Amino acid sequence: MTNTLMKIVAAVMLMAGGCQKHIKGSAEKAVEGIYITVSADVDYNEKTESHIIHLKSEITNQGDEPVMNVRYKVDFLDRTGVVRCTVNPTWNGQDTPLKPGESVTHEYGFQDKFNGNGPVSAYVTITEVLTEEEMPPVHLPLPGEYWYQAINDEHINHIKEDKPARIEFYIDHMGAREEADITDLELIDEIVDAFCNVKIAQESYTFVTDNYNGILFTFKDGTESWISLNLTTYEMSAYRMMHYYDLDQFEPLWQLMNEYADYPE
Repeated sequence: MTNTLMKIVAAVMLMAGGCQKHIKGSAEKAVEGIYITVSADVDYNEKTESHIIHLKSEITNQGDEPVMNVRYKVDFLDRTGVVRCTVNPTWNGQDTPLKPGESVTHEYGFQDKFNGNGPVSAYVTITEVLTEEEMPPVHLPLPGEYWYQAINDEHINHIKEDKPARIEFYIDHMGAREEADITDLELIDEIVDAFCNVKIAQESYTFVTDNYNGILFTFKDGTESWISLNLTTYEMSAYRMMHYYDLDQFEPLWQLMNEYADYPE
């Protein structure tokens, strides 16, 4: 498959149902092995004069290759046929590609005033499909997995055998940042030991502001590996989607970070 524009247009008509309207639609044929059927609930909020759209897309792989990414466009039209709103959802498999013969449901929500004219129809266009080869799956941490093995970084995965030459700590206090720059080999050994004992507990769905902490490892070949923390929660991005993980046995490492980090003079 290529990244060139691939179009498939499906008319989607509204069926009124009380104060809520329901959209149904489907593609006429598969494109590059991908077939999409869509539906959406449309609610009108009188106070804000906005239409709230909950879009559901059923994406089916009828092709021969595993697919990791499907981007598509949905144009919402009013009764006169004028496009009042366009959204561009993207489904990404993260760590699990969509294999041939499989389907996945992708949900997308938004609200728009539609300039006072609610949608009565919509058109769906597939704009990009990427295979597993073009966009490889990313490993997402698993509960019980050692933190250093769960991170998508070969240097960190082998940190026990190839220890860093330098470790930097950063602890954020609502914009005021404590820092540590460590090159002492014995202290690096202690930090690496504490780091390698930390395990993934579970995925977290909490987020705090003004606590953007982190650890920067610099290895002997000059490679830098950054680990981001939201307070004491591991923060990682997988194809622009953020994930947060609680950590077990993190306290000894956190104590070392707080012991050696200080405000710059």
